[in-house]
Formats: sequence, structure tokens, C-alpha cells
Amino acid sequence: MTLVPARLLMLRDVAALRRAGFAVAWNIELRRTAASEVSFGRECSMARYSILHVEGGRLHLGDRVSFGVGNYVAAAESQITVGSGVLFSPFVSLIALNHQIDALGVPLWAESDHSRSGISIGDDCWLATRSIVLPGVTLGNRCVVGAGAVVTKSFPDGTRLAGVPARAIPPGSEHPRRHADNGRSGGDVAGNDGAGTDDRPLSDRHAG
Repeated sequence: MTLVPARLLMLRDVAALRRAGFAVAWNIELRRTAASEVSFGRECSMARYSILHVEGGRLHLGDRVSFGVGNYVAAAESQITVGSGVLFSPFVSLIALNHQIDALGVPLWAESDHSRSGISIGDDCWLATRSIVLPGVTLGNRCVVGAGAVVTKSFPDGTRLAGVPARAIPPGSEHPRRHADNGRSGGDVAGNDGAGTDDRPLSDRHAG
């Protein structure tokens, strides 16, 4: 029996996604099993050095979903759903499962129970550089997550988020400027990229 190196198996799975129309870079890290489910719409992409783990889990993407450089998408044994027209800047993390830490007397590294509450992100959202979304979070349509924010709870449509843990930012408030550039988009900590003066979807305004 010939043993196939793990790297070759991963390249086979990457090639299968590319043939199906998901424009993933060749050097992403992809882990999936026969029980994994990955579905996606038109014009979806994932940039280099990203990590996609869907062992026994499900990833569902709408149309025009763009993952930036170095994104970490962890849907193993859980589920991540992303709507259409969603932009992920570099080094964004979507973590759809987590270790439980409630068992007394059990070392944390040995705790095998997990939270599998998943993540759901609506249409026309932008997650800026190094933002993190944790299990159980639902973001409504047209949400903007500021650079470095850690989202631990759900927010409704049209919310702008910043901070650790992330909190809603009132419209029109002033914030220190931060760069959140994935080659097509930039803005401040609250994602103020002119969304208030342009009604087009974010994916259209940052295309090209």
C-alpha cells in the first residue's frame, strides 16, 4: 500500500475547491474530512497563508466573499455561515468552537468538551484587520467590525463595532484612525470608510 503524504492530500483538496470555483490560494492550509461540507456562491476567494479547518464541520458562503491574507477560519465540528458581499481584511479569525473550562480538577489541555454554537455573519459586512469572532455570535447585515476587535456576542443589522470585548459604536462618533487594508479597503477603528455617503454594497465600493 502506498502512503500519500499529507501535503499532497491537502493540495488535492485545494485543487478540488479551485475547480469548483472557490478561488483559494495554493498555499492555504486546508483540513477537511469526508464529513466536511463546504458550499459557496459566485466570486468567492481566500488569500495566501490562510487557514481553513472544517473537519466534520460546515462552511457556507454566499456570493462575493473575500478572505484576506492570513485569515483563520475554524469551523471544525461546528458551522460558519457567511452572507454575500462580505470582506475580511488580513489576519481575521472566525472561531466557531471552543474548549469548555468548567470541569474542576481537569487540566485545561485535557478538556475535551467543546462549545459548537457556530458563527453567522450577514450580507454586506466588513471585518477589519485582526478582528476575532467567537462561537455563538450572529452579526446582522451591513455590520462593520473595527481592527483588533473581539466579538463575543451578537449584534443586529447596521452595527459598527470596536474594542475588546467589542461594543457598538454610535453613528458619527469620533475614533482614532487605524489602517485595515487588504489591498482594497482601508478605514479607522470603527470602519469609517465613507459608508455613510455611499449606499453601494461594500464589496462593490472596494472592488478593483
